[in-house]
Amino acid sequence: MAIMKPVIKLFGYFLGGFFLLYSFWQVHWDEFLTCIKNIDLRWIIVMAVSLLLSMFLRSIRWQLILGLPRQDMGRVWDATCIGYLGTAIYPAKAGDVLKILRLQKTTGITTGEALMSLIVDRIFDGLALSALLAVSILAWGKLLNVSHSLWLVVAGFMVVFLLLSWFCISGHRLEPLFLKLSNKHSFGKWFYQFYQQSLNGLKLLKSPKRLFACGGIQAFITAFDILACWYLFLAFGWKDLSLLPAIIILVYLAAAFSLPSTPGYIGVYQIASIFALGLFGIRETEAVAYGTVFQTIAFILFVGVGIQAQLGKTKHSLRSVHDSN
Repeated sequence: MAIMKPVIKLFGYFLGGFFLLYSFWQVHWDEFLTCIKNIDLRWIIVMAVSLLLSMFLRSIRWQLILGLPRQDMGRVWDATCIGYLGTAIYPAKAGDVLKILRLQKTTGITTGEALMSLIVDRIFDGLALSALLAVSILAWGKLLNVSHSLWLVVAGFMVVFLLLSWFCISGHRLEPLFLKLSNKHSFGKWFYQFYQQSLNGLKLLKSPKRLFACGGIQAFITAFDILACWYLFLAFGWKDLSLLPAIIILVYLAAAFSLPSTPGYIGVYQIASIFALGLFGIRETEAVAYGTVFQTIAFILFVGVGIQAQLGKTKHSLRSVHDSN
């Protein structure tokens, strides 16, 4: 495990560097700067508000997936904010690790429950966007030359969802295997404990009520995400673009966010914008400018909510010390 951490970090840096180099390799800088200068800042503000609402709703969805009580809502949002800050400044999915550690400290959830909840959390995004994309392509697919890579992303989300559903329904049948492993090897005890925690972490899929609630929140999350992308279209003056390119951008981003990357997902927003917007006649330089602005706004929001959460923790610690004295 200790060897894997630097390997994952290096892979993240390599992947992010490749995306960044690929995105900016043929950029015409005069055109790039002109795009940035002509942005309508009013739509940028509206986009930022839409993204912030989506971020907050994601923390509520995570709370529902974990099955935590309402009084833990503030703790879940706090952990989510720390995760956003970690994503902005650290590589290789460190933000996910930090949010898990923060929530474990404040609520006592297990590692297996937290990890499974994050996987289910990602799948909700991917499935919602994939379903919406499928409907959109059925309606407008003849107007597009949809790449095979996009269908592979959609298929990937479906496969992971089906595997988790099988594990939730039939995973208990694997218990004798993990129990036998725990009796033979010292590391087998850890695997058995993690197996039990993982099963418990997927309890959402057995609760129609919570599943329906998460689905309802997901609808709002997806809507705010799509609107954020569309508002940025308006900021660039692309009033003729529909919501479909926004959906395609978000599908690519959902897949890329599942991979190790550089801090703040440098290069990811740009390459997703190139692949998605190129289908709609947007030149590569314009697409890179769009992705760069998108990433910058997300970075500012991630750091902003993360610092706010960290300052809140510091104030709470100082208050506790003062009260104890």
